[in-house]
Amino acid sequence: MNISGNGLLLAVPSPRPVGTIMGITIFFTKPCRELRIEGVVVHVATRNGLHEDDMPTCLGIYLTQVDAEWLKICDELAE
Repeated sequence: MNISGNGLLLAVPSPRPVGTIMGITIFFTKPCRELRIEGVVVHVATRNGLHEDDMPTCLGIYLTQVDAEWLKICDELAE
């Protein structure tokens, strides 16, 4: 997974059509919490590299619903 404040690159086992609206829940263990975001698929590609047998498709998702917690996490990861 590759993330930013307004986008997400996600490896998945099967493709979704461009335009698909996706709800995504991300679970964190430390601290234990759950974060829900929503977006629309804008790009679909075949992965080349590690673990492509398990997750052969890569989706580019434009995020349409995020909260301040998501933006904070993105900022922390960018440091």
